[in-house]
Amino acid sequence: MNENSLSPDYDSDGIPDCLDPDDDNDGCLDTEDAFPFDATECLDTDADGEGNNKDLDDDNDGQMDEYEIDCGSDPLNDASMSDDLDTDGIPDCMDPDIDGDGCLNYEDAFPYNPLECVDSDNDGLGDNEDPDDNNDGCEDTDLCISELITPNEMGIESVWLIQNITQYPNAHVRVFDRHRQLVFEQQGYKSDWDGKYQKSKKPLPAGPYYYMVQLNDRSAARTGWLYITY
Repeated sequence: MNENSLSPDYDSDGIPDCLDPDDDNDGCLDTEDAFPFDATECLDTDADGEGNNKDLDDDNDGQMDEYEIDCGSDPLNDASMSDDLDTDGIPDCMDPDIDGDGCLNYEDAFPYNPLECVDSDNDGLGDNEDPDDNNDGCEDTDLCISELITPNEMGIESVWLIQNITQYPNAHVRVFDRHRQLVFEQQGYKSDWDGKYQKSKKPLPAGPYYYMVQLNDRSAARTGWLYITY
């Protein structure tokens, strides 16, 4: 007999590996151990060659184990997955942007609708779908010309408001008094005229004034009457 000739004993427990039911002594019997010579691993649920202790996604379903545990699905069952609306691998219960529209949940009026984010007028319709985002009665694409200026009062009518005029940066706006005298003219109107003579900056008298709005987009000029009241 040769005392230097010893049978392999990986875990040095005195039981040769050929007889040892647990070669790496990790408490996981070799018959159940996907890594019988690795004391740090036992199971490989998804058979990807990486033990469950090291593997961040034990069932290879695309969701991290820690996410599944926090969200209530089984990290060892690829048929058990937490809800993930935008399929980004982050379950909804942990996803800061559930619908994946680039609008974070705390800012998103529609966190489960990737087509909508903002609801400016809180009417239940997102701005992308809503034809009138601010619920002022003027559709977002329409030009709505106010017929009233009340310079001495607070509010939107303290200036002459032309809704959506900023969509037409080359628009030419003119206002005439009843004697056909030009009292105001501006290219690229910003809805900021407060009813003063353009040259003297003195308040115009109360009464009706004729306006002409040319959008310079080959459409007909918009004309009508507006009233200044004090």
